[in-house]
Amino acid sequence: MTETERGVVDSFADAWDMPSMGAVKQYTAALKDASLELKTVEIITSHSVGRFWKWTTLYLQLLGARFGRSSNHCYERMTSIQRRSPNR
Repeated sequence: MTETERGVVDSFADAWDMPSMGAVKQYTAALKDASLELKTVEIITSHSVGRFWKWTTLYLQLLGARFGRSSNHCYERMTSIQRRSPNR
């Protein structure tokens, strides 16, 4: 992961009040420190970040938008979806 990508991920996590994403080495070290053994790895995207796809997309559009119409359009789209979302 590049520094730029890491910055975007950390910015998103901060905006959604989530902990920063750790590196694989951090997770494996934490398991070892807790005397736990890794038996299986499961892709949980559909149960976690995958559920927030529309929010991450809108957030990144707003973050990447320059000025004027693009920024305003992203903001309007984001707030209209929030008003309709039952999961808020």
